[in-house]
Amino acid sequence: METDSYWIPSHRLRCYVCGLFTESPTGWSYRIHRGKYSAVCPSCTPTVQHEIDAQTSHPNLQGAVGLGALATAVGSVAWFAVASLAVAGGGGGVWVVVEMLAIGIGWLVAKAVGLGSGSKRGPSLQLISATLSAITLFGGRYLLLNHLMRKQMTVSFTGWLTPSQFLSMYGRLLMHGAITVDLLFLTFAIACGAVQLSADSLVSKLPPWARR
Repeated sequence: METDSYWIPSHRLRCYVCGLFTESPTGWSYRIHRGKYSAVCPSCTPTVQHEIDAQTSHPNLQGAVGLGALATAVGSVAWFAVASLAVAGGGGGVWVVVEMLAIGIGWLVAKAVGLGSGSKRGPSLQLISATLSAITLFGGRYLLLNHLMRKQMTVSFTGWLTPSQFLSMYGRLLMHGAITVDLLFLTFAIACGAVQLSADSLVSKLPPWARR
């Protein structure tokens, strides 16, 4: 049976573990890490598989949530502080920096979750990271809306918006197209945080989307 040509590299392969070269990759494997691949010879495959299994085994979920929650609090306050300064300065081009900060915060939360877990990866940690990143970024926006309410309302506003009030206001802003770009940055930031904790995989056929 003829092998699919798309996954056979046209050049010599080198095992990233032992350095062995080959022009015939039969029996070789490929370690996929965030879309990039590294070739693995048959002799090194068990070692690499053990390393990959160790990435996801016995993560410290309590530590991941604890340290991630700390990063969540810091990230929310940091985004609010920078955003409130941007609003006071008239926004404009500064607001682009504020939106890009969200991506950095998503990365920070993911790093905290990974560190708290014992430097593990995997779907459970990706879920924790995505959830905490969402809480962080929406938390910053919650603080900002409360701040603006206090500054702009003619009637003194001394309380805090309830979650339903906040979501209602945020939804209205989205419907009017005022913060469409904000939602895009939010989605991208949460996704980036989750990708940071994706586990490696070892495959026998190289996917067409893999790259060196």
